[in-house]
Amino acid sequence: MSVSIRHWDKTGVLETYSKDWGREIAGITTDYVKYFIENTSTRTLVNLKAEIAKVGVSDGNDMFLISADDGVTVVPPYTFIATLGSSGDGGVWAATGTYYYSIASTNALGETEKSTQEVTITVDVVTKRVTLTWSVPTGATGYKIYRSQTAGSYATPALVATISSGSINTYVDDGTATTTGAPAVENTTGGAAPNYGSPLALGQSPVVFGHVAPYQKVIYWVEWILPISATEDENPRRVSVKISET
Repeated sequence: MSVSIRHWDKTGVLETYSKDWGREIAGITTDYVKYFIENTSTRTLVNLKAEIAKVGVSDGNDMFLISADDGVTVVPPYTFIATLGSSGDGGVWAATGTYYYSIASTNALGETEKSTQEVTITVDVVTKRVTLTWSVPTGATGYKIYRSQTAGSYATPALVATISSGSINTYVDDGTATTTGAPAVENTTGGAAPNYGSPLALGQSPVVFGHVAPYQKVIYWVEWILPISATEDENPRRVSVKISET
């Protein structure tokens, strides 16, 4: 069965299909780079794995190592759901209409990018409330919830709530006006740019992530194991990572 995924760069924000390795590591004081994989199908991927493929005479496993990130970097919540309550629940909406929600995880280092799974709800009575639920990602110590009346756009003021516990996976929105705040433009839960954190021990592929739920992201690192030369930008190496179910 085919695997439906999206592949993101080290910020967790920009979708990517291929990288020039020399340019990817240019200006970075290390020879490893982080990537995100997101399950975009409606089913759980079973024992998803990533492995380096040999794509050149001296490339692939001869030159690269790979590892899974099992919690050093946090990912956004997934399986995000919105449910509308009943009239008279205590809602204080300024107006009826369609509202959009997104959510991000936080930890002591920073905030993830907003979830790519956006939920939509139509509030038809201003006294109704909206209950939001989500799956808890590993390593999250809190969450930020954002609301908008424009799909995909969460310009400040868009912040609905800041939750300071990673174990909480529900929030009830009564329609109180949003406050100053907008989603982060990059994932900083593993550290700041340009490295965005550090990998675990890297080794020969494959690495197995286990079961990956719809809209869940997982993370892996790739390391070039040969010394970086001063002219590497002019002679980039190639690496291909194969994603599949076991």
